[in-house]
Amino acid sequence: MKKYKQAFREEWLELPEFGSWLQRDPNNGERAWCSICESQMAAKHSSLLAHSKSEKHMKCLGERYAIETVANLMKRKDGKKSDEIREMLKMEDGDFQGGPVDDDDDMDDKK
Repeated sequence: MKKYKQAFREEWLELPEFGSWLQRDPNNGERAWCSICESQMAAKHSSLLAHSKSEKHMKCLGERYAIETVANLMKRKDGKKSDEIREMLKMEDGDFQGGPVDDDDDMDDKK
């Protein structure tokens, strides 16, 4: 008995849950490609749904959003925020002096 093999469906590109990241795999037209994670997967609706909710996809999506946000801020013509962001990006790891403030430590210093 021959087993059915699901092929990539163009109509999946129109679905809101897949439209922003799903592509046909450029190396294998029967498989799917995630442009956010840059990974190949089976072209099965259930696999695509599982991938869209996966920890890896969510992490990559968050990183992509952060990069695009920084890039858009750096493009601003009025100079607001973009100079600050450029300076932060120039800093090497460990040079950043900001971060959460622990109010208890300040209180200990005053005693």
